[in-house]
Amino acid sequence: MDKSRVLVHIALFAALTCALTLFPSFPVGILPGYIHMGDAVVVLSAYFIGKKSIVSAAVGSALADVIFAGALIYVPATLVIKGLMAFVAYLIMNRKPGNLAVFLLSVLAAELCMLAGYFLYETALYGAALAAAAVTAGLAQAAGAIIFSGVIFKMVKGTNLKKYFQDF
Repeated sequence: MDKSRVLVHIALFAALTCALTLFPSFPVGILPGYIHMGDAVVVLSAYFIGKKSIVSAAVGSALADVIFAGALIYVPATLVIKGLMAFVAYLIMNRKPGNLAVFLLSVLAAELCMLAGYFLYETALYGAALAAAAVTAGLAQAAGAIIFSGVIFKMVKGTNLKKYFQDF
């Protein structure tokens, strides 16, 4: 595949991830976290661009943390956690591409990585009690990502859109 095309795909999904992380977003709790739809793009990017989604997920999500006031402290964790989410989603959905149940399982696994990753990071920053309190917001974000990405997956599954992103 042409290197410029690969770069465009990564940049496209990074931009979508960043945009849907920032808008709509809803600040929650006492920590500088927020509920958003960016995670849905993280897992959808794994479906569309495969392993390259590790970069788009990490960069797009971290860029949103840079832009979002008060979230700069999360940039290092976000780079790792969101990249890991895309990787886990890719590994699972690659076993049976196009299968809705497998896709949803991959989203669930990715969201569990997100919850565990931020819990560990926030425990180091703020202590276990505050980190545990933040898990509630993470659960709402995970539920939104599962629903939103599942709906989008069902909409695009029968189309030729995925073929556009495949390597030639």
